[in-house]
Amino acid sequence: MRKSPQPQNQGAALVIVLSILTILVTLVLAFFSMVQTESQSSTSFAESVEVRNLTDVPVNLVVSQLRKATENLAPVGTETAFKTWSSQPGMIRVYGVEPDSSNFRGKAVALQALFG
Repeated sequence: MRKSPQPQNQGAALVIVLSILTILVTLVLAFFSMVQTESQSSTSFAESVEVRNLTDVPVNLVVSQLRKATENLAPVGTETAFKTWSSQPGMIRVYGVEPDSSNFRGKAVALQALFG
């Protein structure tokens, strides 16, 4: 009885499976590396947005204080009650005519401190 010839490619299937498994593991590791990088990037961006918002707070505070100190300087219905304002570091001075005064325009009628 003759033996059947042994094929030369007995381990070919094992090599192919190991090659595919190596490629899949490499892809999974690359994906996890990208996920970690994107997570760090989004955290960094969120922190920069928070810092930018926090740097806008003092400017917005000063703008709101200026608006509050200088609003309603010309009441409706009166022609002589106009008021003007001037600023100095830390204060707004409102000048105008009070109804019971002698119509002297240079008198400071209100002072508004500009600090929190």
